[in-house]
Amino acid sequence: QAVAERDAQISELTDETVRRGCWAQGLEYELAQAREQLTMFASSKSSCLTAPLQHVAGIGRLALRHPRESAFRLMRKAYHLLPVSTLKHQQLKGWFYQRFPGVFSHTMSYSMWKAQPVRAMPKPIKVEPLPVADESLKFPCPENPVVSIVIPVYGQIDYTYNCLRSLWSHRSHYSFEVIVVDDCSPDNTLEVLKTINGIRVVHNETNSGFIRSCNIGAKAANGQYVHFLNNDTQVTAGWLDELVRTFDEFPGTGLAGSKLIYPDGTLQEAGGIVWQDGSAWNFGRNQDPSLPIYNYAREVDYCSGASIMLPRELFEKLGGFDEHYLPAYAEDVDLALKVRDLGYRVIYQPLSVVVHFEGVTSGTDTTKGVKAYQVENIRKLYARWHARLMQHQPPGADVDGAKDRCATRRVLVIDHCTPTPDQDAGSVIMYNMMMLLREMGFQVTFIPEDNFLYMPGYTTALQRVGIEVLYAPYVTSVEQHLKDFGGRYVLVMLTRPKVVEHHLKAVRKFCPKAKVLFYTVDLHFLRMSREAELNSDKEAQKAADEMKRREIDAIQASNATIVHSTAELELLRSELPDAKLHVFPLIVDVKGRSGTFPERRDIVFVGGYQHPPNIDAVQYFVSEIMPILRRRLPGVRFHAVGSRPPKDILELAGDDVIIAGFVEDLDSLLNKMRVSVAPLRYGAGIKGKIGSAMAVGLPVVATSIALEGMALTNGENILMADDAKDFAETVARLYENEQLWLSISESGLKFADFAWGAEATWRILAAILAEMGIETKRDDRPLKLYSAKVG
Repeated sequence: QAVAERDAQISELTDETVRRGCWAQGLEYELAQAREQLTMFASSKSSCLTAPLQHVAGIGRLALRHPRESAFRLMRKAYHLLPVSTLKHQQLKGWFYQRFPGVFSHTMSYSMWKAQPVRAMPKPIKVEPLPVADESLKFPCPENPVVSIVIPVYGQIDYTYNCLRSLWSHRSHYSFEVIVVDDCSPDNTLEVLKTINGIRVVHNETNSGFIRSCNIGAKAANGQYVHFLNNDTQVTAGWLDELVRTFDEFPGTGLAGSKLIYPDGTLQEAGGIVWQDGSAWNFGRNQDPSLPIYNYAREVDYCSGASIMLPRELFEKLGGFDEHYLPAYAEDVDLALKVRDLGYRVIYQPLSVVVHFEGVTSGTDTTKGVKAYQVENIRKLYARWHARLMQHQPPGADVDGAKDRCATRRVLVIDHCTPTPDQDAGSVIMYNMMMLLREMGFQVTFIPEDNFLYMPGYTTALQRVGIEVLYAPYVTSVEQHLKDFGGRYVLVMLTRPKVVEHHLKAVRKFCPKAKVLFYTVDLHFLRMSREAELNSDKEAQKAADEMKRREIDAIQASNATIVHSTAELELLRSELPDAKLHVFPLIVDVKGRSGTFPERRDIVFVGGYQHPPNIDAVQYFVSEIMPILRRRLPGVRFHAVGSRPPKDILELAGDDVIIAGFVEDLDSLLNKMRVSVAPLRYGAGIKGKIGSAMAVGLPVVATSIALEGMALTNGENILMADDAKDFAETVARLYENEQLWLSISESGLKFADFAWGAEATWRILAAILAEMGIETKRDDRPLKLYSAKVG
């Protein structure tokens, strides 16, 4: 009955949509006629003479009839005409919305602002007066630091002290030493520095300039990495951790640089661009630092030397900053080009944020002082690198291409929401697929089309690894984005049938070069049909049949489709023999086994409870299988791990049933368990819970439904059982037999790496794209997949 009522509502709404569409078309026709008449009138002489008076009179009439609407129009116009940055506009808007919600609550702009999570915008920073003494400022002195922070200084002790205080305030997970190189400062810099515990002070006997001071500091460094930090900076939370992590997230990185912002919160630089004539550009200067375009890590021409990090061995191999550019300027660009010339990456990392009081020491006037060398050194840079620079754009041309110069092509990925890889296996697959595309030379743009929500922790996880994520309030329409940028995409990946239905038409219209790849996630209709059969629900079966029609339509409308299991592939081939169908398996980071058989205990199930088959599996295991195991394995406990457990699941908890909920460090838990189970009674697709366990060498007992289409072999790399008694006996046998356990563990690890590891899945995805006419090339860098960072 509920389904019938829903269908009736859909039919009624469809009719209403048609009626409103006809009405809108009529209005559009009347508007076109009115515009034509207006154009004729506007071209007349009388109109030219009376137009100003008519305009004023029109405003007056509108104000009398609709005072509130008129006031809003005037306020909106004044707001957009304000000569301030995008950041200031956003801050001003937020100020009004917070204080006068009743005035603006009816507007869509207010609704979108209200829906967004609070985002901490950088606040203006002031240099505070230098205290006489600050006993609390004591730095640790590690013997083998991970990072050596080198700060060259010449005077300006107030800035230097506040730079050091910001370093002390924002601690890091990585050990670091601080080396301050005093270049014969004319003030009391040396005297003050000697009072700060834990820093190493190097005093130049003669004034040597910025470049030589940096090199002198690097020679004194003991860290694995050397980081150069201007003294007119203040670091922010997480700045150092993010830079160090960049070398892991982007294999083959030789230099990483921070996002630089001004003290008023506006952007100074989101990576640098070097133009064809050798001139350099701070990308994003004076813009809003929260815009999506400035917030994804990417390979760049260079990063400004105010905050850059390199492996110390590489810096020494390159000979340090080149004294060809003495005393300063362009040495950071030259260094970055040398790093890239050796085949390393130069990465801008927006999650490392540093405030830079630009020009404090050297000023900003390029006609005098040290700053005058900037113009001359650009000439030197061009003379050295002109052959490479001929491949770059002329100054100011094709900025979009210049900022992503190292990406050979672009892909747009649209899903209904942002991946949460620490909560569900499907998100891990989506995350890893985008990582593979990145390593194939694509610049990946991701849109969470259902809500455009910025999700701290999850949006930033994608940005950290180089995925451009579009989010409100900056982007709120897929179609508008496609209108503006659709021409740059050669591939568009649409996930789930709903996303195809919503956006395929716009993709075809605005992305003329793009091939469309449909990613099913799983065959929804197959999962729904099995659930309907299990529950003997005829209405649910009708819904499954309707979903089947929608999924088949999506497949036929796309250039190619990927499914996760061979069973799904065979089922679809019988329905759609001419469709371009491909099996794309799990993508897992195979880490190997940790923990011996005797050290382990208990049984674990992993699965998020947003997925109904997981709820049924836990209930089935506790009610049907666990009673048998209590007799066979006295004292054994069952751990049900997964995000958002509903009330029905929480009520199952007991002494030997642990409803763990969300677990941040899943691998650590799996390495303590002896057996993983997948007692699914319905579902579709490929089961990430099985892959996650096998990737860490944890043997699995699963039902035939759970194993479907995964090409696993019962008794070799997994154990299979269906009815409750057989399932319990199989778990008990594996739990007690160490030799069997080791055999299944070793075989499972080998299979996981061979079938689902990074290299295997790279080759599969490359073959799929090749069949679509998109060729890829594998370089010698190791592939990076999702890995949860804890602590």
